[in-house]
Amino acid sequence: MRLSRLLVWAMPATVGGTALLFIAFSFVPPMSGWVSDPVKIIAGGLFTMMYLAVAMVCTVCAAHGRVPRLMRSGLIVGLIGLLVMFVALVPDSDVLAMLALWPAMWGMLMALIGLLLLPRRRPGWWSWARAATIALVSLLAAVICIGVSFGLHGFSGQWEQAAIRTGWSVAFLATGAATATVLGVWIPGLAASPVASTTPRPYRLRCPRCGTGQEAVTGEHHCRSCGLRIRVEVA
Repeated sequence: MRLSRLLVWAMPATVGGTALLFIAFSFVPPMSGWVSDPVKIIAGGLFTMMYLAVAMVCTVCAAHGRVPRLMRSGLIVGLIGLLVMFVALVPDSDVLAMLALWPAMWGMLMALIGLLLLPRRRPGWWSWARAATIALVSLLAAVICIGVSFGLHGFSGQWEQAAIRTGWSVAFLATGAATATVLGVWIPGLAASPVASTTPRPYRLRCPRCGTGQEAVTGEHHCRSCGLRIRVEVA
């Protein structure tokens, strides 16, 4: 079974398993006395769903040849963060939760980078926007990890305010860059002329510019990834 298919099945299984465990440990004696705080079961389910989403993105990106080694590192390191987070839920340890943040953030960062690298575009402003977005998202992940780590030891009032302002500023810039980058991917495709063919016949092609495999029909076609116009006629 392919890993992506296994992850898809794991998502509803996680939701159902979390619900059943929460009901069992909350209302079914004698299991209701085994767990001091059943809400931790919900937290564990949420952490698992977050990892499964990250793992799915990393798997798809690796399958499409987008920095597969980094994507695999996101799968493995993110899983380590998930396991550490589970351990932190048992004694409710802030230190363990802080340690789990670093690998968990790495997995999320790899998923975001994979999403930014997944569409192929012609060189130009898109390449610069994508590079700037990746840099800002990486900086934001580092700011979050460092801020949480040092926050456990206590900042002075001045340093705490500076850290908060820095975090929000980087988050705002990263969000703006990601939005502009995503719009730069989708708007050209939405604005492309519709496919026209007098005798439409379906076929599958691989774009000669970006290498994306896709379904098309005879006549004029625009690549769904880079927007290249292709025209195929059947004599």
